[in-house]
Amino acid sequence: MTQLDQITCKFKKNLKSHKESAARLKRMRRRRLDGGENTVEDPEGSGQVVLAGMRHIAGERDAIMRRRYAETAAAAADAEKQATTKRWKDALAKPNLDYSEIFDEDAGTQLGVEIWVIDEFYPKRFEPEDEEYVGQLFSGDCYILLQTREVTEVPTDGGATGNREWRVFYWIGAKASLDKRACVAMHAVNLRNLLGIDGQTQREEQGDESPEFLALFPRNKITVLEGSSGSTGFHIVACKEAIVRMYRLFGQEKTMHIVSMPVSPSSLDPKFVYLVDGDSCLYVWFGSKSRLLIQTRGRLLAEKIAQKERLNEATISLEHEGRESTEFWAVVMGLWKPAPRPPAVEHQEERPVQAIVDHPKPPTNVQRPPPIRDYISVDWKLPKPILYDVKLGKGYLELLQVDLPFGQLTRAILNSDNVYLVDSGGELFVWMGKRSARFLRYAGFKLAEELTEMMPRGCFGGAEETLIDEIVAGKSLESTVTAHKRLPPQPCPEGAESEVSIWDDIPCLIFLRNDEIFRAQFVGWEPAMAVDFTRTAQSVTERGADPNVILERDQIKTDLRALLAPRETPLAWNKAMQLMNDLNYELIEPLELDADFSQGSPTPSLQQFVILDRKWAPVDPQWFSHFFNKDSYIVIARYWDDEVSSSTEENEKKQDEPTDKTDNGEPNETSTFDQQEYIVEEEPTKTVVYFWQGREASELAWLTFNFSLRKDMEARLSRNPNANGRPLSVEFKRVKQQQEDMYFLSHFLRKMVIHSGSYRDRNEPERRDAVQFYHLRMNGSPIATRCLQVKPVVQNLNSCFSYILRVPKNLANTDVDKVFVWIGKSAHSDDIKILQSICDQIYDPENTDVLMLAEGEEPEIFWKALGGQGKYDQNADYMNYSRLFRLSNDAGYFHASEKCADFCQDDLVNDDVMMLDNGEQIYLWLGRKTSDVEVKLSLQAAKLYKEHMSRAQPNKPRQLKLTAKNAEPFMFRRCFHGWGPFYEPKDWSG
Repeated sequence: MTQLDQITCKFKKNLKSHKESAARLKRMRRRRLDGGENTVEDPEGSGQVVLAGMRHIAGERDAIMRRRYAETAAAAADAEKQATTKRWKDALAKPNLDYSEIFDEDAGTQLGVEIWVIDEFYPKRFEPEDEEYVGQLFSGDCYILLQTREVTEVPTDGGATGNREWRVFYWIGAKASLDKRACVAMHAVNLRNLLGIDGQTQREEQGDESPEFLALFPRNKITVLEGSSGSTGFHIVACKEAIVRMYRLFGQEKTMHIVSMPVSPSSLDPKFVYLVDGDSCLYVWFGSKSRLLIQTRGRLLAEKIAQKERLNEATISLEHEGRESTEFWAVVMGLWKPAPRPPAVEHQEERPVQAIVDHPKPPTNVQRPPPIRDYISVDWKLPKPILYDVKLGKGYLELLQVDLPFGQLTRAILNSDNVYLVDSGGELFVWMGKRSARFLRYAGFKLAEELTEMMPRGCFGGAEETLIDEIVAGKSLESTVTAHKRLPPQPCPEGAESEVSIWDDIPCLIFLRNDEIFRAQFVGWEPAMAVDFTRTAQSVTERGADPNVILERDQIKTDLRALLAPRETPLAWNKAMQLMNDLNYELIEPLELDADFSQGSPTPSLQQFVILDRKWAPVDPQWFSHFFNKDSYIVIARYWDDEVSSSTEENEKKQDEPTDKTDNGEPNETSTFDQQEYIVEEEPTKTVVYFWQGREASELAWLTFNFSLRKDMEARLSRNPNANGRPLSVEFKRVKQQQEDMYFLSHFLRKMVIHSGSYRDRNEPERRDAVQFYHLRMNGSPIATRCLQVKPVVQNLNSCFSYILRVPKNLANTDVDKVFVWIGKSAHSDDIKILQSICDQIYDPENTDVLMLAEGEEPEIFWKALGGQGKYDQNADYMNYSRLFRLSNDAGYFHASEKCADFCQDDLVNDDVMMLDNGEQIYLWLGRKTSDVEVKLSLQAAKLYKEHMSRAQPNKPRQLKLTAKNAEPFMFRRCFHGWGPFYEPKDWSG
């Protein structure tokens, strides 16, 4: 390009620039003249659009920058997170541990399941000897299980190397110790690290196993056994042998002295009380001449030792002279020692594991020693105590004697910085202060052991002179004296009973401490213990001494469901007769309902005997089904035995099959016939012997029968007439008057009569000249029908019952006796037939005139025999509502139980509260030995029953009344058939 061309081009550019500037100035002037409004359109676009476009471009640029920054930050965060995660996992698998000492080299190399059990802190391979034991784990162990299998893909939840996949489980038993639980978790992680598994171990607990865990065993099931196969790695504290000590207790009202004695029966004296300390068993022996005050204080001392020192882990046995237990003599004679007591700890979980050893039981056959001798002088006094202070001198130990004010040991003398030796005249104690040096404690105890043989005073507790005299005279006790040495010293650390951990450095203290005996040597150092003086020694022995434990164990529980239950529905007449007939047909020779008793028992399967002069004799035929309340009877009934044993049935089935064959192989018909004949003869029967005891009969009759007649009777009745037959079954039952069962009552067909007096006096003139009054009544069921002799008074009459009144001829002024059969207006129609049968059986028709009387047709002699005409009950609605309950706490809690409808006066228990409901009144009957607790609870129970009955029977309101034994009103007595005076057995205790 030439210079001209350059100039021309430059000129054109400047011209164009000037034109643009001029146009811009024109537009600015035009906007200024138009007031800022752009009325002329710009061909290149308006300024507002340009500005909007510029803003939009700037916004997009900022959004792009922010997006790029966010993506960069997120990427950096992810990278850092991945790096952190990788470092955590790498750190978890990086501990440089030698697992070869824990697991063997074959772990995880074989396909299947491998099991290890924790034994002494380390895993031990668990390999059952038999395949049938696979899947049996112990509840006291912890196990590690490793599952190894082949895989084709890398698993996501476990770990794999090559074609192997592993899963680690660890199982914890319910009774496993804490050390096993911790070790199994740690070693499961060690196994995972050994195999390089990236997954986690899986925890399994007994009773909460996962399906994956159960799939490792056959049939997807495990069996948990009690016990453990692995042992703990902690130190096992083995119980030492118990040291038996004997102490004699004596003293006056304010002071009680304790002196040690040789553990021998020869040390016992009837004037004193002895305490035998067997560590886990404490025996308190009471001499027959010992003082009651010393007996009480000795028992309290044993309770303090068992409660405070032995932490309620020692039992107390009270032994009285002449009634000692075999265990006591075995301990005193050195034949047996009680089991050692475990070390005392404050909390049960802190108790160390102990070696379990089966401690031998005390011998049962121990020959009792000779009678206890009275040989210790009452004037013997305990030697004055001596107190030594153990000091650490210059290179040696000093044993300084401490002056005792008034010659008595007091608590103020002891200093917590020192160690003392206390020689009480019978024992040597080592008292160690809390702040004393450890070396001084060891030195003081060792010094006491060396000085034991040098301080023999008081070893025999006052029996030295007597023993020496006897040794010189006969040398009978030489072995006892020469064998006895002073017992080892007893360490008594200060406060050890409450701070056990302070004295852990002295193991012997755990077993040899006897702080209560030590405190008893001091004056005024006997802390009071809360004692319930209302309790007896027997109660303390049986139930313990801690009232809190007793209250917790004896929380008041009640069971009053019987009060809310409906009344038992009595049997209808037809059903009762059918039941009576069925029961009588169980006899070998059945008894018909219309059988006649005038000639005695109508069937050989029922026989009645009376016990006279310790012998059983059959009753006269006319007195069959009649009983006297001062005698005891034997009723023998023979039944078909339907309860045939399975073995007998099998034998009978085998007998049905012909076992004998002829030479041709055919059944032997003769043999089959003999077997069938044998089966017929051996139909099962049984004999039941009822021993019936009257209300006023002596218990001596039952004892005579049980220990003398029973054996002979059983031998006779079990004898089978068939020589080849099995012995017959014999069963004995004891029944009391008006408490008979249905079988017994049904055999007498509602004709059972109970007379007052004795069988041997049945025909005595004194009895025949007296008025006899009998009351026929059924209680709850027609089967429970009895005719009882009652007091001849008008008040006993009732229009709903029938009676027999026998008036002797001297009172009736006639030649024969008068017998009136009085039938009430509302009495049952069957009563006439029963009473007529009873009169025909026992009354001679030549000397007796039997008259049937309907109510309202009584002659004057009838009322005269009853003491004069008077008012009596016209109805017996109470028979439809009567219920008798027993309210008692004899089962350990307060409960109510209902007697059957056939209740009687003897059902009133003297130790409990009885509640009677007759439809109008609710009576609470108190026995003489009823406790106050039973009375209070029974009152609340009666209120509950009254409220319940007011809702169940709103038309029968009831009144709550209270009565006591021997103070019952007539409304209470009439509910009992044949009410009479309470029979109190004689008290032979003296």
